[in-house]
Amino acid sequence: MEQPAHILQRKYLTYIAVFNGARAYVNSTVILFLVDVAKLPIAATALLLAVDLIATFFAEIPTGLYADKIGRHRSFVYGCGFTCFGFIVFASLPWWANVDSSMNALIILAAIAEAIASIGFAFQSGSLDAWVVTHLRARGDSSKALITLAHGQTTKNIAYMLAGIAGIAHYYLVGPDQQLLSTFSVAAMLILGLTLFALHQEKIEQPLQLPSSQLRSHSNAIGISGTITIFKEAWAELINKKKLLLLILAGATCYTLVQLIAFYWPYLLVKEMLSSTSLGTLGLIISWLVAYGFRALGNYATRFVTSRPLLLTRSLILSVVIGSVVTVLLCLLTGTYNPNETGIVMMVFATLLYGLVRLTDGFADPIRQWFISESADSERLATMFSIASFFALGVSAVIAIAVAQLLDQGVTVSTILITAAVFQLCSVPLYFYATKH
Repeated sequence: MEQPAHILQRKYLTYIAVFNGARAYVNSTVILFLVDVAKLPIAATALLLAVDLIATFFAEIPTGLYADKIGRHRSFVYGCGFTCFGFIVFASLPWWANVDSSMNALIILAAIAEAIASIGFAFQSGSLDAWVVTHLRARGDSSKALITLAHGQTTKNIAYMLAGIAGIAHYYLVGPDQQLLSTFSVAAMLILGLTLFALHQEKIEQPLQLPSSQLRSHSNAIGISGTITIFKEAWAELINKKKLLLLILAGATCYTLVQLIAFYWPYLLVKEMLSSTSLGTLGLIISWLVAYGFRALGNYATRFVTSRPLLLTRSLILSVVIGSVVTVLLCLLTGTYNPNETGIVMMVFATLLYGLVRLTDGFADPIRQWFISESADSERLATMFSIASFFALGVSAVIAIAVAQLLDQGVTVSTILITAAVFQLCSVPLYFYATKH
């Protein structure tokens, strides 16, 4: 007997909340951890970001194929396991620093941890979305797909908001160098619990195979030839459907800005905008709350344009333009005020502008996912989501490597983000053509 739609949706939202909450717990202060505790130079953090993107880049398509051939739910289980292990390696950095304080050793260990966690992210990337969308379609509830994806993004950002605040509090109140209570240890325990829960649910998932018309049977799923077939079919579909290709290319430019601004925001606010440590802590907590609250609001607002295709298209393009312009204004603010005289003003304006950037991306993201899911074949949906991430990660990885070089030459983070915002504007013609045709 198939699980009711509301049970699937509840499970989908639970997975998203816990997995992304654990990631937010560390992402909220990871750059400060690397700079203040691990004592890595700012340029080295860009290299770690590049390692993250490159590892995910190479893992995206194989993990997407695995999800389509073996199981999308099982792929998520592996994603949890790899992520947990990566966080455990990260948690050992303070201990390792006491054993061997060599900068090269710390960078290598951090790079290994980043790569492992990135592979975990690749296993879950797209697999959950494809899993729930395909199940809904099999039940004749395809109309609920966009709303479910939007609710998933809303849940993700609420989890990011709450867990991120907890991570910031942990960083400043408990201390990130406390080995047993480190941010990464707490996140690892959360992911470990989710892994065990997902393994239990996998036993329930296996008997509930979708009809053969919706997915290949498990007995036919094993084999290299079948995997290669899906891969070739997905690429052929991508080449033949110009709309799909343009959507993926446009998404890559937007993904780059999101990655850079999310990763460097704590550093931009605390190091480049504000001079007071206490004010920086308060600003970081408030900005995290505003940013992910606004992003969740943007996700939720998507539901109000779902029934009007023309408005959906125009809203997507407008959100991309507004996000780019506001990012530029945010970064120009860095050199406008004297932080010693106008710290509160700086914090308020910076927080509001950053929140608007995340609002526009939160609104656009489920629309991008929905356009891809509507254009791609259901049988290869997880693979197509992985190909989309493959392009986005490839572009972002190349730019992250360039950013490491620029930061090493003394270029500021705000300058880099302005450039990324201009790069995002290049996606507007692609979105316009793809959605119009």
